[in-house]
Amino acid sequence: MNINGTQRVNKSTNVSPFPVQQDYSPYELVNGLTRGDQKISAAFFDQYNGQINRLVRHFLGPDEEHVDIVNTAFTQILQSISKLKDPQALTRWVSTVTIHVVRGEIRKRKTRRLFHVFTDATEPYGTSTNATQDVLSRIYRTIRSLNTNEQVVFILHYVEGFTFEQVAEFEQISIATAKRRGQKGKDTFIQKLQGDLELSRFLEEITNG
Repeated sequence: MNINGTQRVNKSTNVSPFPVQQDYSPYELVNGLTRGDQKISAAFFDQYNGQINRLVRHFLGPDEEHVDIVNTAFTQILQSISKLKDPQALTRWVSTVTIHVVRGEIRKRKTRRLFHVFTDATEPYGTSTNATQDVLSRIYRTIRSLNTNEQVVFILHYVEGFTFEQVAEFEQISIATAKRRGQKGKDTFIQKLQGDLELSRFLEEITNG
């Protein structure tokens, strides 16, 4: 628990300190979170921890600041939950806020690069000489090199599997714009990986996706 009363991810176990016996409905979660119910907060953590962690990992890869970014996403979701008018849209709201947090982190890192204070801390850590680790590291670096808008649509559609209609709703853009950004991101990604024999299988899956 941090100073503002929100749930904080346990870095060693990454599980909620409160045992949760059931899944709650979106209405029960939103109502409980709005009231500051700690049991509901724990349930929300357990039910959405996987979704938030997965989104952050897809955008940033294995990152040293992963846990802090996930915590920031949880904090912002809890602080802004009163703005959610339709509890049935909770899952979509969680994705939207998480994407907003990640986009902010990406912008922050690009600013650091401009001022030459960006360090190697944002590169995938724990990289070994293992061929699989090397391939994954190159894939993550390639995805992160995309234009931010294209990167968001690329990950949400081609990696997370959301439809362009859903992506457009998340990003508050037209479906046509979502499709255009997704196609541009896909084309750029493929172009960057062309000629890399080790990534041929992955490239084929993306091309046919």
